[in-house]
Amino acid sequence: MDGLYEFFSRLEKERLEYIGQYAEGDAFPPLLDVFSERIRKNVSDFREETINRLKTDAADIAGAFFDGRFDFRVTSVGHDGADFHAHGRCVLRIGTDRGVFYYKPRVSDMDRLFCNIADRWFSDVTKAPHLICRDGYSYASPVEPEEVETKEEAGRFYKNLGILLALFHALGSSDMHGGNIIAKGSYPVVIDMETMLVPMMSKRLIYPASFWIPKDDDLTFSVYSTVVLPSNQVGNLQSSTLYVGYNNTDCLPVLNGCQIPIIGYEGELIAGFKEGYRRILSIKEELMSLLNEHADIVFRYVLRPTVYYDRMLHELIRKEALESTQKQEEILSRLGNRFRKSGIQEMDILMEWEKAGLLEADFPFYQLRLDGKDLYGDIHDAPLIRNCVSTTALENANKRLTSMCEDELEFEVKLIETSLRQPFVSYAWWEKRPEADRVLEMGRIISEEETETLLSGNRLLIETGRIVSDIESLMITTPHGRHLWCGGNKTLLRTPGLPFIESGYAGLALFLRKYIMCAEGLKEEVSIRQAKMLLDICRNEISAYIEGFKRELENSDRQYEDMQVQGVERLYLVKRVLDGDIGAGNELEEAIFDPPDDAWETDPSALKTDVVAGGRAGEAGRRILYYKKTHDTHSLAVAKQLIAGIIAGKEKYGTYLTRKPSFHNSEDPSFYFGESGIGYVMLMLKKM
Repeated sequence: MDGLYEFFSRLEKERLEYIGQYAEGDAFPPLLDVFSERIRKNVSDFREETINRLKTDAADIAGAFFDGRFDFRVTSVGHDGADFHAHGRCVLRIGTDRGVFYYKPRVSDMDRLFCNIADRWFSDVTKAPHLICRDGYSYASPVEPEEVETKEEAGRFYKNLGILLALFHALGSSDMHGGNIIAKGSYPVVIDMETMLVPMMSKRLIYPASFWIPKDDDLTFSVYSTVVLPSNQVGNLQSSTLYVGYNNTDCLPVLNGCQIPIIGYEGELIAGFKEGYRRILSIKEELMSLLNEHADIVFRYVLRPTVYYDRMLHELIRKEALESTQKQEEILSRLGNRFRKSGIQEMDILMEWEKAGLLEADFPFYQLRLDGKDLYGDIHDAPLIRNCVSTTALENANKRLTSMCEDELEFEVKLIETSLRQPFVSYAWWEKRPEADRVLEMGRIISEEETETLLSGNRLLIETGRIVSDIESLMITTPHGRHLWCGGNKTLLRTPGLPFIESGYAGLALFLRKYIMCAEGLKEEVSIRQAKMLLDICRNEISAYIEGFKRELENSDRQYEDMQVQGVERLYLVKRVLDGDIGAGNELEEAIFDPPDDAWETDPSALKTDVVAGGRAGEAGRRILYYKKTHDTHSLAVAKQLIAGIIAGKEKYGTYLTRKPSFHNSEDPSFYFGESGIGYVMLMLKKM
């Protein structure tokens, strides 16, 4: 066990260096000593517990991982950057002279349940690791990435991933991101199953950003909640298993040393999803029975993203926080903001649990039972909060499985197709493409002659009519009849967003109304009918949100942030515009388009996109607004050149450039970041 003692000695040093990294010179902040004592005790307890467990379980470890060869010797130990929890515990990678295994000092009931499901019904799709489960801890065999040998094998990987995606969807899994999946040849292998089954938390524990949003189970239970599909951007990358550039390098198939993203294999993923969905339909009674047999299993749960705790920890170990109890309490008091705004009476209990963990440099985890509604810190203690769950993880999975049918399958496939038709790629991959030249062209100033040609006749109405058709083609209708859109940032536009125009129904409505006003009386009858139909959808959604928010204000004492209130006020303004209030329209344009920036003339390459938010459409809108106020013909000429440049780019490349270099060819219907905003500015110019 010498290797273990050496590791824990290094671990103690590493942890002490972490909490003392901001101490300056010989100064020793008084609270650092308190932190250090906790760290030393936790490392010591972790060491003794680990060594005792390994001695007790040595025979089982040898039998499961080393063909019964009992004489294995520990040669190396590491924690691979794992999170610390439960008084300084973390997952350990233990190397021996016989091989490698993982020690997980946490409940692993969910891992065992997933392996049971995988071995029973999906052994042709994935390879579950070998497990030894004990009360409160487990051991697991390692999963190492393996290359595929052919492109066909890469295709099989994506088909198998599609089948797994159907399973995740059927169980109500969440957070199945790239860090939880390893590509082992053509098999996607899940290495962290903690979020395979998740509850629906009570509204008291949800940050009150959108309490008035109408309930829509089609979206809540859709395939998007798995987080396998592209969903939200992280800097210049995309938090999806499917694209090169995600921070986990083992989640994609590799051929001859090169990662193979899903681009070109979308059909395989969709085919796999359909096959997996129908396979689950054929076994769902058996699957539900198996889940019900495991109703009492325990799993960990986090109320906040771990990145939130990580940031707070970094504040707590800074010099000023280690020198002052008052400063430390000031930082920790922010833990209550979310609960305070939600009116949770048990706020102090939750805060104390999270404080205790953070003051040991741990991430605070909670625990739940699969069929339980009570929230625990430790399952062996009394619950922290009773009835904090509105739908248990077991009820959630059973509800998902019960609702599965061919109509839902059609809807989910449309969601997947819509997501994958808007590829997100990392900058490193994108810049190798011929389309990268397009960014260089953004700085080219269109000549006056070319501008007049591009804007002649009814060109602006033709272009905006096409945008109306694009918006309709991107619309998805749920099985229960609601309509939604998927934006270029993969966010479903089912809310007006904050401040409600940027990427939601309100922005779409502004463009559609302006198009109808400009196109009435022309021969574009099809696009006018489309626009009126889409506008009615947006009107109904906007009215529903306004009424819902009014009811929420009347029936609740919750606190709302200024941004939320401002967003609703903007929504009222949009409603006035839709009702024909010209003054409201002028006020809204003033709010959207800032004064012109003359820097465009000296540095045209600064405009990297075609959109309203920081792109050519936004600058053109500002120029047009300035012209309306001052009759400055130069501003109008610049606006025309900008719009002409947008049209020229669309002619050449077939799409508008809605994202900077790291995001190519993202079809986006939204106002600030997509086509409806571009179309709106074209119509502003048309009215000039």
